[in-house]
Amino acid sequence: GSDLWYNKFRNNLLSKQKSMKRILGILTGLIILLSAHTLAFGEAERVIDFTLPDTTGRVVRLSDYQGQVVVLNFWATWCAACLDEIPSLKKFSQSYSSRGVRVIGISIDRKIETLRSFLKKQPLPYKVLHDPEGKVFVDLLTVQGLPATFIIDQDGEIREVLLGKVDFSGTGFRTMIDDILKRD
Repeated sequence: GSDLWYNKFRNNLLSKQKSMKRILGILTGLIILLSAHTLAFGEAERVIDFTLPDTTGRVVRLSDYQGQVVVLNFWATWCAACLDEIPSLKKFSQSYSSRGVRVIGISIDRKIETLRSFLKKQPLPYKVLHDPEGKVFVDLLTVQGLPATFIIDQDGEIREVLLGKVDFSGTGFRTMIDDILKRD
């Protein structure tokens, strides 16, 4: 009788220990990931600047938008999720431009002709830049998927990174932008 109780107790305890080890392993992994993220986006590294050409070849510098909130949206004409979010991004751009928010679309299409052809059929109410070699997309920000949106505050600092399709007309997104705007 007492051996049965002991074995159940022991097995239960061992099972709990294994669970705790798994949980500790997961927590340790998360702490390492968060530490790496903090190192990658430490205060100095969070402020970014770059230059890219627009569709006419004119070079645009991100720091030209200092003092404004910038919504950087990485996309491509061949990305279905990117195209799905364009209508809400257009509406957002039109309704927030008077509040000092600028939307900049950054296309990673390889050929400028493809991008220009798309924009001729579907004009966008915001600035579109071209990053065919991944100068900003890969080299500076190491983005690994599309669409990707970076929210840059008035000081040029990355405040939010949103991976995947976003509803820019949604309350959550607009509240986030409103909170950044209230900072001043």
